[in-house]
Amino acid sequence: MHSLFKKGTLISKALEIFLSKIITTNEQYNGGVVRVVRAPEPTDVLWENLHSTPKERIIIQIFTNSLTIILVAASFGLILLVNWGQVK
Repeated sequence: MHSLFKKGTLISKALEIFLSKIITTNEQYNGGVVRVVRAPEPTDVLWENLHSTPKERIIIQIFTNSLTIILVAASFGLILLVNWGQVK
């Protein structure tokens, strides 16, 4: 297989999205429309998140984003402090 089409490359992801749009169909069942889509690959499923509720995932995401912002701000402050100390 050519390296451009290996799993995980941008072209393979775009091709997968394009093909999933083509493969998606609407079928009739008991007078109602049933949308049929291809299931995700098992490697694309985040199995560790299946036990979490959407509310828990949002709380975890807020916590990790907040922690990241605090660490970046602390690092920036430390760099400014070191540069200020070098000038004096």
